[in-house]
Amino acid sequence: MRIIQIVCVLLLSAVFTTAAPIVSNVWETPGSEDGWTIVDISGGAAYGAIEQADDGDGFLGITGGDAQLGFPTDRIRDTTGGTYTDLTVAERILFDFYAADAAPDKLYIYFIDTVSGDEWRHVVNVGAGWNYGEGVSVEYGSGWWNVAGPQTGAAFSNAIDDISEIGILLTYRENIGGQVYGLDNFWLDDEQWPMAVPEPGVATMLTSVFISLGITFRRKLNDSLSNLKKSLQS
Repeated sequence: MRIIQIVCVLLLSAVFTTAAPIVSNVWETPGSEDGWTIVDISGGAAYGAIEQADDGDGFLGITGGDAQLGFPTDRIRDTTGGTYTDLTVAERILFDFYAADAAPDKLYIYFIDTVSGDEWRHVVNVGAGWNYGEGVSVEYGSGWWNVAGPQTGAAFSNAIDDISEIGILLTYRENIGGQVYGLDNFWLDDEQWPMAVPEPGVATMLTSVFISLGITFRRKLNDSLSNLKKSLQS
């Protein structure tokens, strides 16, 4: 019985854990971008604009400029120095992303190392509509690359220890004016997931395990009762 209890606890612990966001931006305050700014890829005047949008919960709205040839790229970023400065405490960077009509030409998540100035990027694939729970692992070898510096695990480890800037790098579609995107629930995560209903495959597995454990326990109980009955009759 003790073994069955231990197995059940381990199984449930593996499926149901608690979420623990370390730092986050949810853009719920009307009129506030929470310190986030927008510039073009070189740090100059942005092609698009950002504004806190209120859909009941709030998010950071992104609107592109007039139609133009080429693929303009903006940085939507936090540089407040105190919100996201140490990525070593996180396992993942998560966020929700919205694309009104179609996905942007390219989307990256990026950060910049305070000491070396190296910029690290990671591709994020999204579609039209809301893309919930997009995320990347804060781990070298998971898709991060250094734009101009050394591509080594040591360089990555040094970079995530102290960052000066973090955000998304958004490349707009070519020659389409007024493109609309959105960013929400940007947060660092310790990789513990919120309590939720398990996926169908996991639920099936748990059901099978519990049934198997129940049959085993019942068989042992019947055997014990049978042995007890025989000992009483002898």
